Parts: sequence; structure tokens; C-alpha cells
Amino acid sequence: MSRPARLAVFGSLLVLAALWSVRPGGQPQLPLDQPAPPLRLPSLAGGEVDLGSFRGRIVLLNFWASWCPPCVHETPSLEALHRALSDQGLVVIGVSVDESTRALRQFVEEHGVTFLVLRDPSGLFAERVYRTVEFPTTYLIDADGVVRERYVGPVEWDAPAALAHLRRRLAAARAS
Repeated sequence: MSRPARLAVFGSLLVLAALWSVRPGGQPQLPLDQPAPPLRLPSLAGGEVDLGSFRGRIVLLNFWASWCPPCVHETPSLEALHRALSDQGLVVIGVSVDESTRALRQFVEEHGVTFLVLRDPSGLFAERVYRTVEFPTTYLIDADGVVRERYVGPVEWDAPAALAHLRRRLAAARAS
């Protein structure tokens, strides 16, 4: 696919993601352009992580599961994104709804995941607080802690258009 075609596809996905504000069943999704709900969950590496501790940085918050085929497909591109832009200030956080810690650890090891992985084994936090029922669902949270974008379904995060979009977001955050 040519670069202009990839840019057009990614741009269309951005528009669709921004316009889609209602989940199946008519329940409202987490609103955009509002502060991200507080998030404090256990890390797979140990301890708890508070989303508020990343204030001042752009966060890509991805809700996923190792048993979800689209999530499995998306994982390598999330890892590539993390490796490409973490030194520029992007924080990639995966919130897994896997019930089994052992299965999650095995998945993370087998797939070489180095981005931060948090655990929500009941999925209740994802569903009740972030109103996420489809996996993967990803939120882009700006440096002020405001939810700016939502993506439902897998995204090729390491595609040139996605990387360029996030680099622009990071540059704008540094400039403000």
C-alpha cells in the first residue's frame, strides 16, 4: 500500500474512532476531552501503578487480553511503538483483563513485551470505570491527563502514519 493510501486509511480510522461515542447496547463510552478517570492497578512487575504519576507525559492506555486474537495481533506494534517513542516521552501502558497471572506472564515473556503491564483480572475496572467492553480498546491521554482519542479494535501502532501522528502529539506537548 502506498504511503498516501496508508495515511488516508489511518486518517479515516482516527475520524471513525473519534466519532464513535456509543458502545453496543447504547451505553455511552468514556467521553473524550474530559479528564481521564483515576487509575490505580497492580503491575505485573509488582507494586501498584497510579496513572496520575505520569502527569506531564502522553499516555497510550491499552485495554487487552492474551486470549483476544485482535489483541495478540496488535501486541507487536504496541511494543514497537513503545521502543520507538518512549525516549521521546510516550508512556505505553497495557491493562490486561487476563484472570491468570501465570498465563499473562507467559504471554509477556513469549512476545517480548517491555511496556508497562497492569492487571485488571476481573475486567471490572475496565468496564465500570473506562467503560470498555471490546478488546482491544486504547485511549490517548494528553500531558494534562485529558482523554483525547479512543481506538476500538486493533491498530498498527508502528505504521508510519501512526508514528507521525504520535510524534506530532509529543512535539506539541513539549512545546506547551
